[in-house]
Amino acid sequence: MEKPQWTKIDKRLMQELTVKGAPPIQVVARATGWQIAKQATPAAFAGALVNVAPEAILVQHEDREERVPIGNPDRMALIGMLGAALLVSAVCWLITGIATRLIAPRKR
Repeated sequence: MEKPQWTKIDKRLMQELTVKGAPPIQVVARATGWQIAKQATPAAFAGALVNVAPEAILVQHEDREERVPIGNPDRMALIGMLGAALLVSAVCWLITGIATRLIAPRKR
């Protein structure tokens, strides 16, 4: 049986030039992840794990192109929630440890 083939995905995506206002703008994003494919069998299958994150906005002036970097607000929010969850978990472990040490001597 042939093993599935993993392929790394790392692409820069650029939106078509938007000319609704002045000056025209273009959004740039990066797609990263992994793709799996197995094609040597009659029942070929494929799948992918992809993360698309905004990178910058390109503003085109008459004489130059300006790159305005942008952050990923979703990623920052998830990192903040993870930090808060770890902090709450550590405080709960600390309270449990203190309570166990205080109650254990009384039971003897």
